[in-house]
Amino acid sequence: MPRIHGLWHGEANSLGGLGNSYHFLGQYERAIEYHQQYLTIAREIKDRQGESVSLGNLGSDYHSLGQYERAIEYHQQHLTIAREIKDRQGEANSLNSLGLAHQELGQTKEAIQAFQASLTIATPETMPDSCIAAGNNLGKTHCTQGNWELAITGYQPAIEAIELTHNSSLTDDRCKQILENYLGVYDKTVQCYIKLEQYEKALEYADRSRSRFLADLFHNKDLHSKGDISPQVQEYLDLQQQIDGLRFVSPSDGMMGERLSTIASPEAKREKIRQLGATKQQILENIRRENPELAAQLQPTPLSFQKIQRLIPDRKTALLNFYSTNEDTFIFILRYPNTGERSVACYICKGEGYKNLQKWIWQTWLNSYINIKNSKFIVIAPLLNCKPEDIETIETTNTAALVTLTDGSQKTINISQEFLKQTRKKRDQLQKEWQNQMEPTLAELSQRLQLQQLIDNHLQDIEELIIVPHLNLHQIPFAALPISPKVAENPETTAPVLQTAGQTRDYRNIAGIDDTSDTKPTPPKYIDNNEYLSDRFRIRVVPSCQILDFCHQREAIATKTVGIVENTTGDLHFTPEECRKLAELYKVPPERHLKEEKATIANYLKLAQQVNVLHSSHHASSNLSNALESGLRLSDGTLDLANLYIQSFPQLSEVFLSCCETNFTLSEITDDVLTLAGGFLTAGARSVVSTLWSVQDDSTAEFCELYYQFRNQGETSPEALRKAQFELRKIPRFNHPYYWAAFVSQG
Repeated sequence: MPRIHGLWHGEANSLGGLGNSYHFLGQYERAIEYHQQYLTIAREIKDRQGESVSLGNLGSDYHSLGQYERAIEYHQQHLTIAREIKDRQGEANSLNSLGLAHQELGQTKEAIQAFQASLTIATPETMPDSCIAAGNNLGKTHCTQGNWELAITGYQPAIEAIELTHNSSLTDDRCKQILENYLGVYDKTVQCYIKLEQYEKALEYADRSRSRFLADLFHNKDLHSKGDISPQVQEYLDLQQQIDGLRFVSPSDGMMGERLSTIASPEAKREKIRQLGATKQQILENIRRENPELAAQLQPTPLSFQKIQRLIPDRKTALLNFYSTNEDTFIFILRYPNTGERSVACYICKGEGYKNLQKWIWQTWLNSYINIKNSKFIVIAPLLNCKPEDIETIETTNTAALVTLTDGSQKTINISQEFLKQTRKKRDQLQKEWQNQMEPTLAELSQRLQLQQLIDNHLQDIEELIIVPHLNLHQIPFAALPISPKVAENPETTAPVLQTAGQTRDYRNIAGIDDTSDTKPTPPKYIDNNEYLSDRFRIRVVPSCQILDFCHQREAIATKTVGIVENTTGDLHFTPEECRKLAELYKVPPERHLKEEKATIANYLKLAQQVNVLHSSHHASSNLSNALESGLRLSDGTLDLANLYIQSFPQLSEVFLSCCETNFTLSEITDDVLTLAGGFLTAGARSVVSTLWSVQDDSTAEFCELYYQFRNQGETSPEALRKAQFELRKIPRFNHPYYWAAFVSQG
C-alpha cells in the first residue's frame, strides 16, 4: 500500500536530521545510511529539493571519510539538480564543496575554478555565509601557490561579508563570535599585501580588524551629537540608545536612582535586545533602499590609508601600528608624507607572532601581575583543598569568607588575624616578584621587537610616537622599553627591590587587610643605567587608528575649566596634598573640588559634564572577569565602565585618572580593549592619562605635581607626561620603572 505523500516528507526529513546528527558526532558511516534512505524516499516522491539536499549531505559524509572521489560524484549531482531547480544557495554550496574535494586530491586548478564559480553566486550582500566560506577557501588555495594577488580576490569579498554580517547581528555575543571565527581571514589578507609590498593596504586591513566594539560605540555617540537628523535616523539612534541601556546596565545605576532595568532576568534582557535589534535592522534596511549613502553613514566605515595618513600631524611624528599573526609580528611605520618618499614601511619581527611573543608576554608579564590581584585565592585555596583557578569569587568580612567555586558550590571559612597576615605577606611576595622581573622582561621584549634596529632604520629625526599595540602589547609600558638593554655588571647591587611599605590606589583588597605592609622600607638598590624609549620620544597610545580618528574629529576646546575629585574613601595619605597643589595651580573653587563624602556618583557625573579638565585621584580597579564592572571607587559606590559607556561628556577635553589600573585589561582575541580610560574617550574626552597597574600613592602624587607643572608651562599632554617621568626618575626611591612607567597618554 503506498504511503501518504505528506508522511513521506516527514519521514524523509527525519532521516535527514538523523544523518546530520550522526555526521556531527563523527559517525560518518551511520550518517551515510540515513542520508541514503533520505535520498531514496526523495526520489520516490519526486522531491527534487530533498534529493538535492541529501546528495550534498552524502558528499560531505564521504569527504569526512577521506573518500574524495565519491564526494565529488555526489556534489556534482547536487550541483546539477540545484541548477535545474534554480536553487542558487545550493549551487553556491555545492561548488564550494567541490572545490574542497578537488583541493584534497591536489587538483588545484579545478578547486580554484569551483571556488571562483561559487563566489560569482554567493555575494557578500546575498549569501554572506557562503561568500565567507568560498572566499576564504579561494584565498587559502592561492596562498599555497604563492599567488598573493589572486588570494586577495578571495579574501576581500569574504571580509566584506564578515563585516556586513557583523553589522547586522542583533547581539554583542553574535558580533564577537563572528569576528573571533574569521580573524584568520584578516591575518591572511594582511600577509598577502605584505608579500606584495603593498604596505598601505596591509595597514588598512590590520587596523580594520581590531577594536570593532569600541568603534561602534564611538560612532553611535558621534551620530547622536550631530544635528539635523531625519526622523528615520533619529528612530534608529533611539533604538540603539535603548539597546545600550540594556547592554550596559550596571549596579551603579541604582545608586543614582536612574536607568533601573525593568527586565527581570538575563534571558529576558537578551530577548528584548534581540527584538530591539531586529526593529533597528529593519529601519536600516528601509534607509538603505531609499538612501544607500545615508545608510552607509550609520555604520563605522573602515579608514582608508589616506585617512590614516592624515592622523600624522607633522614630520616629527610617526605612527607605529603593531600586528601579530600566528607566526610573526609586523610593525607598520607611518610617517608624514614627503615628496618622493614612501610614507609607510613594514618592519617584520620574524618568529615573534601570537604563538611565541604574545603567549610569552602573557606568561612572563600579565600572569605574574594577575597573581597579585588573586593573592587571596592563592592563600584560601589550600584551606579548601582546591586550586586557585577552582575559585570563582570570594566575599569577605573581618571574620569570615564566603567562597564560591566554579562548580557553583559555596563554602564559608573563618578568617583570623594570622590568616590576614599571611594573605598580606603573599601579596607582598608576589608584588616583589613581579617588580623584580619587570626590567629583564622589558629588556627581552625590546630585543624581541628589535627596538634598536627599528629606531636606527625608521625613526631618525622623529620626536613623537603614536603607538597602536596589538593584543597583550596593550599592557606593556612602552615608555620603559630599553632601547639598548644593558647587562648589569653586579646583579647584587642593581637588582630592583620593592619598597613594600607603600600604599596603592587599588580598592579591591580583602576586608580587614591594611593596604600597607609590616615590612620596613628597604633602601632602594636599583641603579637606572638604561636609555628608554621615552628618553627619545614623546609617546601616545591608542587602541586603533580608527579610535584615534574619532578623537581627532572632535572639536578642540579652548577653555580650561578644571574639576578635581579627591580621596573619595578618605584613606589615601598623599592624595589630599596632590589635589591641594593642583587646586592652587588652577584656582579651582570648592564647588568643582569634590572631597571624600561629597564625591558621590551623581556629583561626579555632574562635574564631568561641567568641566574641560577632570583630575580623578582616588581608588579604582579593573575587573578581569567582567571588564564592564571595572570601576572608580566613589564615596557612595562604584562608577563602573558599563555606566561610563552610556555617558556623554562633550566638553571634556582632558582626563587624568590618578588611580590604579585605569588602563589595565585583558585584551580579547578581537583586540577590543575595554578600560576605564577607553570609557572616558568613548564618552567624549579628547585625551586621557591613565595607569597600567596598581600605582603607589606617594609616587603618584609626586608624578601628578610634576605633570601639571609642565602642562601649566604649555607642554602637550604626551610631552608633560614624558618630562614628569624623567624628573621622577631623578628621585632615588622612585627611579625604578614600577613607579613612573605605569602612566600612559591616550587620544
